Amino acid sequence: MRTLHESLITPSFCEEYAARYSRLIRIAVAVHLVRRHGLTQVKAARLTGVQQPMLNYVLRGHRRPQGLDELEKLPGFQGLVEWIAQRLLASESIDMCTICRRLLSLMGKTCPTEEHEEV
Repeated sequence: MRTLHESLITPSFCEEYAARYSRLIRIAVAVHLVRRHGLTQVKAARLTGVQQPMLNYVLRGHRRPQGLDELEKLPGFQGLVEWIAQRLLASESIDMCTICRRLLSLMGKTCPTEEHEEV
């Protein structure tokens, strides 16, 4: 039985993805843009939506966002990061659904929302 303050609206898969992975992917791509492609921290932060001070902390090793190591160990993750970086360097926008679907594919999963898109 639910209490008075429990929500009857459950979080969607996308909300959970955004809360867990979106920020980490953005940070990984920003770091990659600086280290592999020679962008400034400011430019990489703008392209990815990461705050530049956070990027600086990560690059200097003062901060390591929880979960980033897990993603970096995922086979194919660096390829995904490079794919995103190449699109950003070409001034192409990428929606998070596309990134999410590619990440799920690396994890051996499929997007549960694809089943419900034809409503």
